[in-house]
Amino acid sequence: QRLENEQTKITNDIKRMAKQNQMETVKIMAKDLVRTRTYITKLIKMRANIQAISLNMQTLKSTAQMSDSMKQVTRTLVKMNGQMKLPALQKTLRDFEKESAKMEMKEEMMSDAMDDVFDQEGDDE
Repeated sequence: QRLENEQTKITNDIKRMAKQNQMETVKIMAKDLVRTRTYITKLIKMRANIQAISLNMQTLKSTAQMSDSMKQVTRTLVKMNGQMKLPALQKTLRDFEKESAKMEMKEEMMSDAMDDVFDQEGDDE
């Protein structure tokens, strides 16, 4: 902002000096104007580079956080796998399936018996 104000001031001074026909002063001021514009360009480039570096740093920080999270999940999964006894789990599931089948058969037998009773009551009437 300050350099842009300086550039505007130099441009106005150059115009004023040119009207007064002071060409040597105009040449010196023109060089100063070019130098100021070069500084402005360099400043803009530096600002862009700093923003790019900042973005890279944020990306690295996010990557590090994600890596830490993945480590914690891995530790949790290892713990869970260590606590889970696969043979015991398989036995429990087989027992459940067996008991569930028994229950299903009993329900079917009860249903058939109830149907028979209701059918007999209907015949008696």
